Amino acid sequence: MSPTFSALTTTRSVAWPGRLDDLLEAAQTAPIDQISLPVGTRMRFIASRAQSKPVALRDVLWAGQALLTGLRLTCTLPEAQQLVSASGATAGAA
Repeated sequence: MSPTFSALTTTRSVAWPGRLDDLLEAAQTAPIDQISLPVGTRMRFIASRAQSKPVALRDVLWAGQALLTGLRLTCTLPEAQQLVSASGATAGAA
């Protein structure tokens, strides 16, 4: 599955109103950070995979038993100057 198809599927699943081309271009140079989030952290947006298919969720409260670790991509889009964060995360000790 191509990154473009994954991004398209993910953004459509949350009815994101922006332009996919703007997101893909911004992601080319966006910083990627490793993150560890404690139980109780609320995330505006998280992208992941379920059964090998891209999925996205909005307003997620991490209620697991341990830290949530993963990657965060943060980019600013030219059209509306929106901040978009996406995490590919797994639960476990960090």
